[in-house]
Amino acid sequence: MIKTIVFIVCFSLLAYPVRAQLAPAQLERVKAAKELLKEIDTTSVEETVEKLSQSVYPEGDLMIMEAVASTYRDMVFEHQVEGQEKKEWLHSMVLLNMAYFQMGGSGEEEGDTGLNIAIRRKLKQYLSADLMADRRLFHSLEQ
Repeated sequence: MIKTIVFIVCFSLLAYPVRAQLAPAQLERVKAAKELLKEIDTTSVEETVEKLSQSVYPEGDLMIMEAVASTYRDMVFEHQVEGQEKKEWLHSMVLLNMAYFQMGGSGEEEGDTGLNIAIRRKLKQYLSADLMADRRLFHSLEQ
């Protein structure tokens, strides 16, 4: 009987992943990043915190979110982007280039547009080498 109870408890612990609790400093960082994206990101702070709490590596995902937000802010300012549609498109381009890095892209590729190159250079300013080397977040699809 006790073995059965122990088995059920162990199985249920494995079946339901433990959610990470974000530290107060991390919550403030989420709010700051969300503030930079307020014009184009409609998800609430609470929804974002919930999503980060479910992550395998919340701190790394938060650092990526901060890099995306800071890159977006810089690109809007430097290129004087105006209008909701253009800002949403720019944000999607920043996200696309972040995904490029996360899937093993290394930088400037032949045939890239000037915008992609500028976004990647800006993202690299905000992403540490240690973070980009972390296999939980950045990996190659090539063998």
